[in-house]
Amino acid sequence: MLNPQTNESFAQILLSNGFVETSSSTEKAKEKRTFKLHKNSKKKITIDLNGVKVINSKKIFDAGKELNKDYLKAMLLYFKLSSSDFKELNSNNNLDFEEVNEKFKITAREYLRLRATNSNLLRKVKLERIVQLYNTFKFD
Repeated sequence: MLNPQTNESFAQILLSNGFVETSSSTEKAKEKRTFKLHKNSKKKITIDLNGVKVINSKKIFDAGKELNKDYLKAMLLYFKLSSSDFKELNSNNNLDFEEVNEKFKITAREYLRLRATNSNLLRKVKLERIVQLYNTFKFD
């Protein structure tokens, strides 16, 4: 479990996975930190005393005060996959941690099956992008 409020390593995980910190001095004074994949991105992760929130325009997804590695991987997939690829994991393009992780397991099994049978090349390529990205996330 990662505790973002007291654990500087959580920020380092985000930074090492391509995020940039966009916190203002006012936010830092209030013990709030903001991270985005790109400086001008609409999607952002905020960390404060109440926990972690993922914000995409008007949608807010509350991740709580402690994150396990599966939740963190789901969060990173939400940011790094294109919306069409992420819809494989959640048809509404929302960040539902449990659903994303469950659908990823199904997606990974389907990818292995397609790879073994050498069928449906377009689908296999799409699933391969998702599985390979998931496997690139490092937390150490």
